[in-house]
Amino acid sequence: MGGVGKLTVGWKEGCRPLIGVDDTFLKGKSRGILLTAVGVDGDDSLYLLALGLVEKENALHWSWFLQWLWKSPDLVNGTC
Repeated sequence: MGGVGKLTVGWKEGCRPLIGVDDTFLKGKSRGILLTAVGVDGDDSLYLLALGLVEKENALHWSWFLQWLWKSPDLVNGTC
């Protein structure tokens, strides 16, 4: 099982059924916008579920990221 598979199994087994999304601007050698999706585990710690790097923040890039997240069968299925 790959790294992403292990993340989704961990989320399903120990996190609350809530996904938060956010972004941050990257400065320095790497430039762009880092889009992230996180869950919260039983100890109130953030649990990284997905990330994406895009050139700029806009509706098209957010749509791409959220559609990818929504299509992940192990993450968005209505159960924890």
